[in-house]
Amino acid sequence: MIFTARIVGLTLLVAAPASAAPVPADEGYDGARSAYRALKGDAARRKFRHNWLNVAKKFEAVAARFPKSPRAPEALFTTGELLAELSRFSGQDSDLDAAVLDFQKLVSGYPKHRLADDAALALARIAVDRRDDVTLARSELERGLAANPQGDRARDLKALLAALPAEAAKTPESDASAGARAAASKA
Repeated sequence: MIFTARIVGLTLLVAAPASAAPVPADEGYDGARSAYRALKGDAARRKFRHNWLNVAKKFEAVAARFPKSPRAPEALFTTGELLAELSRFSGQDSDLDAAVLDFQKLVSGYPKHRLADDAALALARIAVDRRDDVTLARSELERGLAANPQGDRARDLKALLAALPAEAAKTPESDASAGARAAASKA
């Protein structure tokens, strides 16, 4: 009986793999992270937009191929950060638009993920700092707080929301005077 138990135990040990097979999403994400670190560490490569875009595509591929993986929202967030940083160097609105799109995919597709409130904060900062759109920033902050009131960025979301200028209340008189100014400018 003891001999049989030992044989069964040995068979299970031999049949079990030494380590679990790597998860394809993790492999893809790790490869993209390595490419990102290499880019960040190479000043010559950072000068060329296509190098940034190639790394962004690696992260976006992870999110697209493995949308149910925990790596998908991480890939979207990292891509958003990467493209937002690229847009500062390139000066191209399309790079900032792509960053916004990736952050929005994270917020809408993974609203309870730990990075969703970080993405909402990034969207609000882009709206305020780069697009001068307080209304959009307010909307992103409120949406982020509604989805993750206890998130790790809730304090930052609330602080930025409080720091935004108050919205001008629309009144029938302000709408009428705006219409009168528009008509006068056409004349």
